[in-house]
Amino acid sequence: MDQADARQFYVNTEEYENREKRRRAEWYNADGELQATKRRKHNHTLNQVLMIGEQLSDSVNTFMGRATDLLSRQNKIPSIYRIQTKGRRVQDKTNLAMHMEAAQEAAGRLRREVESVESLQVEAASLQLQNYSRLNQKDEDIEAKQKELLQITKKAHWDSIPTP
Repeated sequence: MDQADARQFYVNTEEYENREKRRRAEWYNADGELQATKRRKHNHTLNQVLMIGEQLSDSVNTFMGRATDLLSRQNKIPSIYRIQTKGRRVQDKTNLAMHMEAAQEAAGRLRREVESVESLQVEAASLQLQNYSRLNQKDEDIEAKQKELLQITKKAHWDSIPTP
């Protein structure tokens, strides 16, 4: 787990629970009843600061257990020299290289035909349009509709229609 993942894991688990305990300590009195409080900034009351100290001292044992477990896996922990020579984000670089290799391998497995401009033009000329009916009509039909529209626009056409 790299540093960013470890930090996000800590904030989403332990730190979230600790903050929730501090909020509840401020919102509720000793009897468990909700008390009216003014809005305060986080960590600006003495009780919250004291609670932070207690929570940190309680989490030391958990941290020490994790640290000793991590240190027992010698090959997983980079040395200071390795960090200086390769950089802090060496795992990210390794993951990116593996991702790029997998993408290139997948691209090599594709079996698509390369289309040329000429083949696309031939295919486009042979297709019949289905979504725009006016382009599929014959020239005679279009001229007949234009004549009909021209007649409708004249007053004589409307005068010839009887009104009920």
